[in-house]
Amino acid sequence: MQGPTPALVTKLQRLPPEIVHQILDCLSLYKLLNLLAHRTPYAAKCVLTHPQLKEVFRSMWDISRVLDCFVLFRDIRLFCRQSVKEVYPLSLNYSMLQYGNNSRDDLVDTVIDKMTDDVRDHLRLELHDIDLLRSSTDYPAPLDVTFESLLNRWLWIKRAKKRMNEAKADQWNKAADLLTSYPILLKKTHDPSQAGPRKNIAHITGRFRGNAKRCLNDIRLEHARDRPCVPRVDLIELVPYDRYLWYFLKMLQKHPPANDVDALAASLHNVTLSLNEAMAPSTIERRRLSQVQGESYDYPPTIITSLQVAMDGFFYIHTGSSLLVLPRVRWVTPKEPFHADDVVEVPQMFVDPRPHRLRLPEEFHRCPVRKQMPFDEREYQWLEAFAIVVTWMQEGFGADSLETVKD
Repeated sequence: MQGPTPALVTKLQRLPPEIVHQILDCLSLYKLLNLLAHRTPYAAKCVLTHPQLKEVFRSMWDISRVLDCFVLFRDIRLFCRQSVKEVYPLSLNYSMLQYGNNSRDDLVDTVIDKMTDDVRDHLRLELHDIDLLRSSTDYPAPLDVTFESLLNRWLWIKRAKKRMNEAKADQWNKAADLLTSYPILLKKTHDPSQAGPRKNIAHITGRFRGNAKRCLNDIRLEHARDRPCVPRVDLIELVPYDRYLWYFLKMLQKHPPANDVDALAASLHNVTLSLNEAMAPSTIERRRLSQVQGESYDYPPTIITSLQVAMDGFFYIHTGSSLLVLPRVRWVTPKEPFHADDVVEVPQMFVDPRPHRLRLPEEFHRCPVRKQMPFDEREYQWLEAFAIVVTWMQEGFGADSLETVKD
């Protein structure tokens, strides 16, 4: 409970000062400040005329100074779901007669200093926690020198935390929507199986949406740094089955787009079913010609747009930084070739089971924050565009060329 209800505050204003003084005798400093936080002139007048409390708060300026700090102190502790009323000295009752002989000349400054120290302890975050919050805002955190800067710093933290939670929740819900729409094409990133589709899609999407709700309620501002690195920490929740990568590239080779070729040239120029063929200098001209092999096809404008997005992110993961380059696809020779007389390398989603290397720069080290940072939105755009194009290809070109990838 953050303080007395407005109805109680209204009723207090109907009582004579003598009765209000008796009520104040029963309140701890925390409850008293909660009452004063409504900033009603009558309540402040009753405090200033109270036999004992007038020695604590000597003027409206004293009340105003304490309240400014108290509201910030209370807001932070309630946000972090920590106790407020049990904190010393707010738990004491300074209106009781037994405190009458104690010195109260510096009590206001003492209370302010105690609350300010507590506020600073909550707002002085480690560098990796500040970097986590900065991922959801456009400007750095204010310093914590004066009270105004402390207030601005808290508003910055709270606003960034809310935006980050909402962005992460939206991504979990987006992943659930994609898996619901394309259960045959997509699977969980941590799932090594290629048999698919899973029979428990509803259970997986339910977990994704449950994670979204937990993200919205996340209040953690500090995260431990001594946890071990986490494999696959830079990958989003879903990846396509490997057989659809193969199908996607084969259909592009058999049916190159006849429209907007210039826009797709840079991407399609690198598309090949064999990495060795792609890297051989003697096949550059032949690879160019392969773009027009097969029957050209006029793709619908919406599919061309999705195809461009799918090709732009086909080979590398969108990490948000050009300094962190992670491949999306690797090329391997299958243990059992699809064609005995034609052994080619086939594409697979590169899901590295190893954690980060130890010398990875700290600004790219996501492990201390345990995947709390939202991913690059282009990853979800790529996955959706890829699923749209493959679904359209299956409907337009058929699924006869879809190879079965074994576990």
